[in-house]
Amino acid sequence: MKGIYLGSEDGRLQSCDELYKNYRAKVGFTLGKRNGTLVYNPREWTEIPIVKFPGFTLVVSGWFIFKGQLNAVHALADSLLSQGEAALTHIDMGAFLLLWQHGDEVKFVTDRFGLHPHFIDKASTSLRLAPSVKALFTESHPQDPLLAEVLAKRQHLFGNFTLYKGIERLEPGAVTTIQHIDELVASNTGVKFYHQFDAAQVPIEDLHTLVGKIASCWPKSERLAPISAGLDSRFLLAHAEFGNGFTYGPEGAPERNVGESFSHLYENYLGYDYLTPTSTDLMTSAAEEICFGQMEPVKRLIGNYLYIASQFENAKVFFDGYLGDTLQRGTYINFKGPLGEFFKLFPWIYRLGFSAAWLLRKRYANLSEAAFELLLADFSARTRDLPLDDYQKLTWYEFIYGRGSRYIVGGSNLMVSQLFTSVCFFTHNQVFDSLITQDFTKAVSYRLLKPLWQRAPDKFRQTATESGYSPSTPPMFIPVTQLLYRLAFHLMPGRANYGVALKRQAKQKGAKN
Repeated sequence: MKGIYLGSEDGRLQSCDELYKNYRAKVGFTLGKRNGTLVYNPREWTEIPIVKFPGFTLVVSGWFIFKGQLNAVHALADSLLSQGEAALTHIDMGAFLLLWQHGDEVKFVTDRFGLHPHFIDKASTSLRLAPSVKALFTESHPQDPLLAEVLAKRQHLFGNFTLYKGIERLEPGAVTTIQHIDELVASNTGVKFYHQFDAAQVPIEDLHTLVGKIASCWPKSERLAPISAGLDSRFLLAHAEFGNGFTYGPEGAPERNVGESFSHLYENYLGYDYLTPTSTDLMTSAAEEICFGQMEPVKRLIGNYLYIASQFENAKVFFDGYLGDTLQRGTYINFKGPLGEFFKLFPWIYRLGFSAAWLLRKRYANLSEAAFELLLADFSARTRDLPLDDYQKLTWYEFIYGRGSRYIVGGSNLMVSQLFTSVCFFTHNQVFDSLITQDFTKAVSYRLLKPLWQRAPDKFRQTATESGYSPSTPPMFIPVTQLLYRLAFHLMPGRANYGVALKRQAKQKGAKN
């Protein structure tokens, strides 16, 4: 599994090693008296991503764009030497962990959104770090019963917690400093966030210009972008060219039909059924190693990404609309149940102003009071000083510490990133800062779609999604249209997307057993 290993063994992730053996290279490095290992994808780097000067070492896991340049590791190293932590403000986006050693001091720098998570063993008196909880876990790490409840009920955790006491995710968007290279004790560690919200935000109607700017970092022939019946990946395709694309879903389902209507824009395109790729015990075991102690694996997803990699051998970069719906349409302030459906049907209700704590409780309604109090305490501590309102804070938290980073990243992005460079457009600093500070009462009422999509070609604006509306649909008509289409997904087998279809198959299988 890709990542940096210190005081841990990547060999404990044997299934990942075997499954991704054609997409990995391993190199050792020395950190003081300790030896470390970097596992990286040689398709992602043209050189070993380690820079050494006397008394200085920079090890990069993942990828980044620094001052508009892809993987400019030497320029970053020079800036870190001359400017210190101030240089980090010039990282535009990425999914990475930087290990930065200067003298006896070691700093771990994480990407802003936790897209390339690593975990640290706080129970150890020596430095132990790995990209998987599995590589750190020992019998001396007991389960936390409250977090076991959360994992069982939600299929993912929150904050930086793992299932096991003493093992934590490194803080996203932060510099974690170890004061002495050969020690790891509470008194010798410190955490400092390095990103501030950008005051010079890009107007929402101009965000489309960043799609092509980001895509231009890679040749068109290496770019791969899925296209479905949703709007997130469609926004990318509307504003940049991609050599390769695909759609998965049941034959004849809306997502296949809509996705395939854009197929002519790719040089190479594939539409296929999600159940087509073979699922093996090795794939299941590898998924469990990746997700161990933090979330439940998403079945069959790992096999689909391997299948895509085999079908597009020249593709190296996977462009993802990850969490675009949360920023375009405010989906992280929605919640399930009859009341939640009422709010979706009459989204103007959000203008009454509900507290983040109330919405959070609705979103995590099945947690016990004790588990929810732990969640609320984590949310409050992390959002208290943010220059955001309650709806923005809830979206920000879910994006970085909740369902986004702790479920979708682990269940999807990490599996993609073992094979490709996984590029999540909506995590570019300028894109995120512009959208997270928008009025979420407008987002949840679909009134951000018009300015965001106004520069897109007509076909992209006028083609309906699987929920029956398009960016050009008058916002007042969208809620009832979406409700009718959601009912159709569940009541009409031919209209089910792959998620609904898989749940239906699981129920049928359970009934037979």
